[in-house]
Amino acid sequence: MNPSPPIFPPRILLVDDDTGIRKLVRRVLVRAGYEVAESTDGLNGLRQMRAGHFDLLITDLVMPDMDGLELIRETRASRPEVPILAMSGGGKVPAPVYLRLAEVLGAGKVLAKPFEIPALLQAVSILLERWTPQVPSSGRLDETADPGGLPERTAGSDVLRVS
Repeated sequence: MNPSPPIFPPRILLVDDDTGIRKLVRRVLVRAGYEVAESTDGLNGLRQMRAGHFDLLITDLVMPDMDGLELIRETRASRPEVPILAMSGGGKVPAPVYLRLAEVLGAGKVLAKPFEIPALLQAVSILLERWTPQVPSSGRLDETADPGGLPERTAGSDVLRVS
């Protein structure tokens, strides 16, 4: 039996300074039924995360003002229940190094740019399933539910390709 869809679509905060990638990812997520808010850098993303309710954070790692690693650290400290998907094409340091640091800081999934859309949607779905508290028929939250477990590396076959 398939679970029924949520009454309200999950809210995602998408943080990336690359307008083209941000707009593409937003369009894909909205078409998939998610509600998406955007930010162009980590500092504004952190402000939005603290001011609103989000079910998932998707962040680039190399950005001005506050990078994605700091955003992940700050989000983990203030909103540990929010799952995080980190993505990077690298910078001064190769992408795999940034992505491994993101995992260590608490990203549940990581994606190397460029990436393919199906892998993005799969990572989002897995994170939202894993982190959504289970509400039993009693209406009370299951306090024993795993809030996310350990970070997982995305297998090489799951690397997304977006130019």
